[in-house]
Amino acid sequence: MINILDLFKSEELTEKSDGNFKTICPDCGLQGGRTEGFILFPENNRAYCHSSHKNFNLLTTAGLKFKIIKCLDGCDSGEKIEVDNDIKNLIYESIREKYDENFYIEFQRACESYDYFLIEKLDSKGKISKIVDIDKVADYIINKYNIKTIYGLKEENIYVYENGIWNITGKGLIKSTTEDLLDMWSKNNIVNEVLEKIKRKTEISKEEFDNVPEYKRCFINGVLDIEDIENIKFLPHSKEYNFKTKFPIIYDKKNKCPKNIKFIKETFYPEDIPQVQEWFGLHLPKIYLYKKAVIIHGPKNTGKSVFLNLLTKFLGIDNVSDLSLQKISSGKGFDLLVLKNKYGNIHDDLSSKDLNDGGGFKMSVGDGYISGEQKFGDHDRFRNSAKQTFACNKIPSVKDIDDDAYYDRFLPWKLDNVVDSNNKNIKLINELTTPEELSGLLNWALNGYYKLMKQNKFSNEKTSEEIKELMIEHGDTLAKFVSEKLIENAGCKITKEEMYQHYCHYCLFQKPKLSPCSKDQLGKKLRRYAPYISNEKSQNERYWLNVKFNSLSNMTPDTSLKITCLQIKNSINKGVKINNIKLPNPYLLSPDKSIKINKNLSKKLVTKKKTEREMQFWEIDECKDIVPTHTKEQLYEWLKQNPNYTNKQMEEKWGVGCFGFHNELIREGLIEQN
Repeated sequence: MINILDLFKSEELTEKSDGNFKTICPDCGLQGGRTEGFILFPENNRAYCHSSHKNFNLLTTAGLKFKIIKCLDGCDSGEKIEVDNDIKNLIYESIREKYDENFYIEFQRACESYDYFLIEKLDSKGKISKIVDIDKVADYIINKYNIKTIYGLKEENIYVYENGIWNITGKGLIKSTTEDLLDMWSKNNIVNEVLEKIKRKTEISKEEFDNVPEYKRCFINGVLDIEDIENIKFLPHSKEYNFKTKFPIIYDKKNKCPKNIKFIKETFYPEDIPQVQEWFGLHLPKIYLYKKAVIIHGPKNTGKSVFLNLLTKFLGIDNVSDLSLQKISSGKGFDLLVLKNKYGNIHDDLSSKDLNDGGGFKMSVGDGYISGEQKFGDHDRFRNSAKQTFACNKIPSVKDIDDDAYYDRFLPWKLDNVVDSNNKNIKLINELTTPEELSGLLNWALNGYYKLMKQNKFSNEKTSEEIKELMIEHGDTLAKFVSEKLIENAGCKITKEEMYQHYCHYCLFQKPKLSPCSKDQLGKKLRRYAPYISNEKSQNERYWLNVKFNSLSNMTPDTSLKITCLQIKNSINKGVKINNIKLPNPYLLSPDKSIKINKNLSKKLVTKKKTEREMQFWEIDECKDIVPTHTKEQLYEWLKQNPNYTNKQMEEKWGVGCFGFHNELIREGLIEQN
């Protein structure tokens, strides 16, 4: 809205202590002193001349500026300011000559109030009435705001340009502005007529409006042109670029991001850091230049969520979608439409649920066109530019594990630098996303983009086979078991029970322990990872054909126990104390099964039946010499009598089998570790 101060240059004005301004009277030229001068009241667009003691409004003040009226032509206090139509038109013509069309329209609107938008109409009885000039209201709003309307099959979208981008807020803006302009004349039918008139006058084709520069990106203070990496330019905002979104960052090539660099160095492996920088850079152009997505995996408290939050803040929360890998792969139109006009798709805590088909995902990172659909709305076909970033503890597997093109799309980053909860900085993300840090991160990303374009690939890229092996290893436990423990061998067979026992044992002895799938799931999924095997049966036996265990890496329950025994023996020979080797329950191996355990020694009851695991332990030749020949209570009494014992003395007295009871006594606090 035009203000009375806009008629004067800033150097002509002197601000007073009460917030008003004084200047030289445009007519009599008096200023200064306590009583003389020309006072401007911007709050209500009024003025007062101390020389003539007359009051002026916006229109008559402009008349004084253009020497059309005298200061004596003003009105006295309390009188209504009235201006002859001829003088009014002369002032308007002078405004139009001196200022641009928008200023002229705003000035006229400020002077006339809603009367400016009314026209007189003579009815059939000769009576004169006033009606709203719809065209005049529509033209005023169109000239004041930049508006574009995109018509769809079921509805239209009205955009308004402000601060460098086109916002889809035009409908509300038109209605509120009409209400403000017409006051009591803004009836519903009038407002709707104005809205429809503006929509028809500002229509533009969807194809034309969606034409956004691929290598120009909008920021808070301007536009970066990165098409020529050797000559990056910073340009002013322009409505011609058709930007609908912008980065929430102020570009300043002098800024650095020391806190972000420190965080990234502490979180990622050194060989992955160049890829991290290049991944930030890949988000700068609109198009999906390289068919890659990032999947970050690792245990909790390793910085995965902080990194994803940092990337989200860098791109802008409104510029990011949150579709899971499973939803993208399923390719449902209602889901995929959220990718349109987004800079990135960032999903944390990705489910380990298997993917039936990776085709939808490959399409989303292929810089191709995707079909989306609004619920109860239009179908839309768009070119995806949202770069995919996922984080998970366990990588989901895909049904077709031989699809090398699927694995080749990923940049897998492993995070395993666990931050202790006591040392966790809960304000870290705020420290990483200050305006200065984000501005410096933009410069860091520009360097990554430069390197990526120069070498035409990501640094330290792995082959599809390496990526496949890594993703399977950190994904489905069954896939990992097949990869490490099974090999193809024509004619060989493994019973289904034996296969499942080996699989469960394999999961149990991983660090950390893995959760095995059910026997039914193993039966359904095993051929996915080992397509060379076949499901067979003969009489009462069911088995897998054409497969055997890998003798080089196979670890049966028996062999693991043998190794445990050897660990004990070697430790004793070297004089090393044994504190952490886990053995079967010593009570079940004790020759004296009838002895009652002292409740002060242990509250555990003796299990009556040996488990399969303990039977295996008992029957292995290498383990016979570590079977206890005594009870826990007997060992406890001897230790109390010999407080300065050594491992060698204890072994000579009670045999190797004493160490299981010895460790239990230490854990129960009945003896101290010697």
